[in-house]
Amino acid sequence: MADILVIEDEETCQFYLKTRLNKMGHDDVTIVATGDAAVEILKEKTFDVILSDLMVPGNISGIEMIRQFRDLAPDTGIAIISGYPAPDLISQCESLGIHDFLSKPFELAFVADVVNKIIAK
Repeated sequence: MADILVIEDEETCQFYLKTRLNKMGHDDVTIVATGDAAVEILKEKTFDVILSDLMVPGNISGIEMIRQFRDLAPDTGIAIISGYPAPDLISQCESLGIHDFLSKPFELAFVADVVNKIIAK
């Protein structure tokens, strides 16, 4: 199945996403808690899907992190996880080619729909 990178700093959310993705058959799920760690791991490994919170700790902003993702892995499907999906952030993400969003709290079934949609592209 797909190799998935999850960037999320909330441990509860990490657990639920990893559990849901594993139940979907995605055994290769990598979780990091900071934008810096995500950028570094993308320099070493490719992923089929990235699920990323925009408000994670680190030295780079969420939007800058996404820009770096696009430079490092331009063909990787990305979905944004956000507890605060402000219209300006959504607009900035869309300008970077991201059209899939998971608003917290999210239904685990919706996670499956978004991941399957990205994989199908």
